[in-house]
Amino acid sequence: NLPSAQIDGKWNIIIDFQGQQLPVSFEINQTDSSFSGVFESPLGQGKITEGNVSGNKVKGIISFDLQGQQVDVLLNANVENETSIKGLLTSQMEGFPDLPFTGNKS
Repeated sequence: NLPSAQIDGKWNIIIDFQGQQLPVSFEINQTDSSFSGVFESPLGQGKITEGNVSGNKVKGIISFDLQGQQVDVLLNANVENETSIKGLLTSQMEGFPDLPFTGNKS
């Protein structure tokens, strides 16, 4: 079993939103292989829940309010090294595109 990557702290994330660069941040609180946190974006704030780190693989759910509707987005990422992360945000919501992202620990 690989030890879990350490992702505790603040991450500056750039989401590729259909060609637009959308800056957001993740504030992560990690305990062993699980984590929760806060998601901040120009569109508002959300919660990160059900976070799990296994080796360098990171999974979680980001929940936020979009025009009065709660949206749950799946977070799947790989920790590239101690200060770099790369992944994909996906949603079951109709018309919601898959959003690739990259990020650096601040």
